[in-house]
Amino acid sequence: MNLNKKQHIFNGHDLVRSHEDLHVLRLRIRPQAVYFLRFILEAYDNLYIMTTIDRDCGLVEIRHVTDSEKDLQDILKELTEITGDYQIITRYDTL
Repeated sequence: MNLNKKQHIFNGHDLVRSHEDLHVLRLRIRPQAVYFLRFILEAYDNLYIMTTIDRDCGLVEIRHVTDSEKDLQDILKELTEITGDYQIITRYDTL
């Protein structure tokens, strides 16, 4: 089986996932809302993966596929009463 760096093996099956369409959005939200946002994003069945960088200042990273970025922006806009106005720090591709 010939695998390039964009493929992975999972339980003997090919799990092809192009990292080119995986993006990271680093943003700052209200520190008290970090856990709330994590729970909301987890409800989307792992469509978004959130990592807390610094809870005390509300700095988080959200990994998502390109196709879901508009939905993520919509979710963040809907939650601004709870998370506060979010500030995008960086946006980048994973590779």
